[in-house]
Amino acid sequence: MVEEKKKKKVGFVNTIFHEGNINTLLGPPGTGKTNLAVYFMEKAEELGYSVWTTVHFFKYSQVGQACEMGRLPKGIRYRKVPQDVHTVKTLSQLLLGLLEGRKNIVILDEAGIFASSTSPMSRKVRELKELAYVIRHLNASLLLIAQARGSIAPDLRSTLVTYEMRISKKGRYRNLVVKKARPVKNDEGEEEVRFVQVGPIIGGIPLTRFPWDGFFIPKFEFDIKLEEAFNRLGEYNSMEILDEGPRIIKEMLEEKEEKALKKKEKGKKKNILKTIKENPTLTSEEIAYIAECSPSYVRDLRRRSKKGSATGT
Repeated sequence: MVEEKKKKKVGFVNTIFHEGNINTLLGPPGTGKTNLAVYFMEKAEELGYSVWTTVHFFKYSQVGQACEMGRLPKGIRYRKVPQDVHTVKTLSQLLLGLLEGRKNIVILDEAGIFASSTSPMSRKVRELKELAYVIRHLNASLLLIAQARGSIAPDLRSTLVTYEMRISKKGRYRNLVVKKARPVKNDEGEEEVRFVQVGPIIGGIPLTRFPWDGFFIPKFEFDIKLEEAFNRLGEYNSMEILDEGPRIIKEMLEEKEEKALKKKEKGKKKNILKTIKENPTLTSEEIAYIAECSPSYVRDLRRRSKKGSATGT
């Protein structure tokens, strides 16, 4: 009896999104995957979670117009999306949020775009796998949404997965099957992962009251290197990271921007020198206009170019 009460207290959302869990939500287009994920967000926020997602939402002031345009179902009493549900577009935004120290859920829609099985060795897939490996250290769980299991890179659809959820639609009704990963040995004695159904099929999935934008294509950019970020964060304990974490992430972004500016400047310099060489009759003012820089910068490059030619360097 005591055990039954404990199970009831844990609940579905707390079980699925337990710290460190890596989950997948699969289903063909139009079956309601994102609606279900946003419904999870709704319930998770009520339980005190912070949610970080690539799903976009309409502003509350836009709800009426979105309904009239057919971008939101009518007849639902929509809620204003709370502050603990955040839309993120980059890895740096996600890390800054996760380092705040609360219990977190990360939900990435259309995971097949940036965790594709066709490019299992790409930087995006490697970064996402690294995130999956360390997600528990960030007091978080991860949910990947995709149309098919095969569209996600191997480790992210089997080895690392805790729960696999599949949603299907028959007429007006949607059903959810939840399976849990079980390590088993095959006939050759090698360990592999199989997914075993837990509990009955869940039907009657309601529409969420959060006004999510199903017409927006999710975007997620890996703008910093996760391994480097954790190497720097590893210098501090979990309490110090609350203060030092944001500084480190911002520092990495500034370094990236500085590097990009230097690369751009180098490319501009190369193009100007090429223009000077190929068009000796053009004035410094004319070249500056083409290159969108100052005439004095062009004149300086001209002097250096002539000096280099004279010395043979």
